[in-house]
Amino acid sequence: MGIRTVVLAFAVIVALGAGSAQAELTVTITITGGIDEVLPVLQYLSDLGIGTAPAEQDEEEGVRLEMHSVMAPEASTLGQGGEQTAAPATPPPPEPEPELGFSAVSIEPAVVRRGEMFLVTVRVGDPDKVVDTVAGTIQGHTFDLFDNKTHGDVKAGDGIWSGSLAVSQHALPPGEYAIEILAYDKNGDPVTKPDATGAPMALLTDAKVTLR
Repeated sequence: MGIRTVVLAFAVIVALGAGSAQAELTVTITITGGIDEVLPVLQYLSDLGIGTAPAEQDEEEGVRLEMHSVMAPEASTLGQGGEQTAAPATPPPPEPEPELGFSAVSIEPAVVRRGEMFLVTVRVGDPDKVVDTVAGTIQGHTFDLFDNKTHGDVKAGDGIWSGSLAVSQHALPPGEYAIEILAYDKNGDPVTKPDATGAPMALLTDAKVTLR
């Protein structure tokens, strides 16, 4: 049987003298025990008339009883001394380490007039900090992406690389083009990762843009 705590607040009206205002004194009693132990106490108080006022008595006179019952919440446990103790919180699972690779590639806007700027962004997973440079190539024209809050990059060092580019009307005719994105190490060599067979594969992805 669960432990039940009952807090009884007695509001007693005390007369200060003839013709003077009445003062209210509050006395609080806490009863702790099983429900079968607390209920007889409440019944006894009720038999004494505490908490009820006679019909002919003004409701501002006598003794008024306010009762607040508190049950132990389900998330609590009972301590060795009978006191309620909060259950220990379950720590959140650790976030998985990012794998080496590209994700969340985007081009904004995906359809652009020739001569106008568009922005290429890509998230780079780089747990061992081997990526030094990220570059995009469109029809043989290569441009850099940055993670230093320049060239359209929003936040430095957050793993999201960005690069802005405008293709002139004379460079390419209208149409859809793939932008190939590669990562390079500090020596200028392509960063590689094992493919399904274990062979080294260049860290590579692409996105498409439509030029008008």
